[in-house]
Amino acid sequence: MMPADTKIDLVLNVIRLAEYAHRNRPQGPHFRKAPPRQDRACYFVHPAEVAWLLADAGCSHEVVAAGYLHDVIEDCGYTTEQLADEIGNTYVAELVEWVSRPNATAPDRLKPALEIRNSNYLERIKRAPIDALNLSCADKTANLREMCHWSKKGYLVDEFTSRDHSTQLVKFIALNEVFHDKVIPQIYTRFQNTLASFQGLGQ
Repeated sequence: MMPADTKIDLVLNVIRLAEYAHRNRPQGPHFRKAPPRQDRACYFVHPAEVAWLLADAGCSHEVVAAGYLHDVIEDCGYTTEQLADEIGNTYVAELVEWVSRPNATAPDRLKPALEIRNSNYLERIKRAPIDALNLSCADKTANLREMCHWSKKGYLVDEFTSRDHSTQLVKFIALNEVFHDKVIPQIYTRFQNTLASFQGLGQ
């Protein structure tokens, strides 16, 4: 069993790496999406929220570490191997790989359409181990919470994301079918409640 101080070291080290990676992306510092003329928070806020959801639900230190890093492969140009070497933990890097959409950092002209990428993600996550499902569900919960935040302020979803409310809702309902009866209850209940709030905001 890994000593407690080693567990703490892993999590504290990945916090620094995640913040650095999103701030120093090759394409420039990373910020969260927001409606026009609204403040765009530094992206690190999002992985911190995801990691908190996982920690609060009692997930292992490795799953919490993956929460901080979950977008580093997809958005910051890291490979799974580079990430594993950087943090000294192959399992955490593999969890991040499970929830990363392939070709996300490719030039736009080389990327598949967003609907295809979402479909590929859905098929991939259906095969994922339970720790990756918990990670994915926490990520999607945080995303839904942010969309609810801006929607409650009167903004349309397609003012701050690339798709409208109904399209986003279809994506999250499909994920709900994957998460149901698999994700640990505390995380799944938060996802389900936030999804219900988001659904109601479109009516």
